[in-house]
Amino acid sequence: MRELSLNDLKLALAECAALTGDWEFVVVGSLAIVGTHPTAPASLRVSQDIDLFTRENVTREKNLLIYDRFGPDSEFALEHEFYIEPVGEWTMMTSLPGWEDRLVKVDSDGGAIGWCISPLDIAYNKAEAGREKDIAYLAGLFRFGIIRPSTIKDAIEHAGIAADVAAPIHARIQEAIRRASAQK
Repeated sequence: MRELSLNDLKLALAECAALTGDWEFVVVGSLAIVGTHPTAPASLRVSQDIDLFTRENVTREKNLLIYDRFGPDSEFALEHEFYIEPVGEWTMMTSLPGWEDRLVKVDSDGGAIGWCISPLDIAYNKAEAGREKDIAYLAGLFRFGIIRPSTIKDAIEHAGIAADVAAPIHARIQEAIRRASAQK
């Protein structure tokens, strides 16, 4: 794991475009933060991978190509100290409505385009996943003022998420708020 940058994302986009012939990718996961905050604090950019999927024509074959060429055991990963994790649109199935309208465009030097999910969508996805690393990341988003807790709470309320689904998400948000306050 290392601190990744906007340049790392641009490299990943260009390499995936050259391999697949697709020129637009949706970037999900923690490194999507560089779409809106290219110089986000290092703790929000430390990762071992970049999660993405082709914006059009997602296929198992393309994902296998990306995985084989840029996955964790690839020469690319050894050389660049991160790998590219091909995922699919399924990763966004339970995201907040309208996530596609909030995508943030990042142009690579080679013409490939990355569409990064917004800080709101990163925050919601982290709160929903609820793993330890996700709650820590969410606390960082709050601590550094990238997103306010009220913004994500309001989005959950307006999305009409069922109370039994929303309750654990709200509990994770509260835990992240507690951690962010303790770190200030």
